[in-house]
Formats: sequence, C-alpha cells, structure tokens
Amino acid sequence: MEVMFKEKNIRYKSQLYAPVIFRNKLLSKSYLDFMVEEKIVVELKKNEHFAIGHIKQIHDYLVRSQLQLGILINFTFAEVKIKRVINQLDS
Repeated sequence: MEVMFKEKNIRYKSQLYAPVIFRNKLLSKSYLDFMVEEKIVVELKKNEHFAIGHIKQIHDYLVRSQLQLGILINFTFAEVKIKRVINQLDS
C-alpha cells in the first residue's frame, strides 16, 4: 500500500498511534494501519471473510479520530475484498 500511495502521490500516515483514553487514563493502545489524506482510515487484514471484530475495530478508529470513512481491505487466498465502513457523524 505504501508503495502505491507514494507512486500516486497520495498523502498518508502509517501505523498512526490511536490510544484509548478515559478520564485521563490510558486504557489501551492501538495503531491505525493508514490514514489517507487526513480523512480516510485504511485497515489491512488477511482473512477469508470480513470478521465482525475487524469491522468494529475500524468503526472505533473512525469514532475516535472523528472521521467519516474507513476502508477495510481483506486479502484472501484467491482475491482482495474491500468493505467501506461509515461513521455517521452528528451534524
């Protein structure tokens, strides 16, 4: 992905730290695979099917980063599957 982003001149950050903090206490640490153009979260997985846990994970990243669009890319043995995940932001 990084090679393609660079070739296409797409701005991105990789392995972006996304801590979970509650009442000024660190609850857990996580890292976004990619944040593209400061507005899209991209997560890469290697499974035959989209797991509900992976969908919840990317949605959680969207909520914490206050972004609207996530793309889950799943590499299977035979193909690449893509799923969009939307965070319904309050207006």
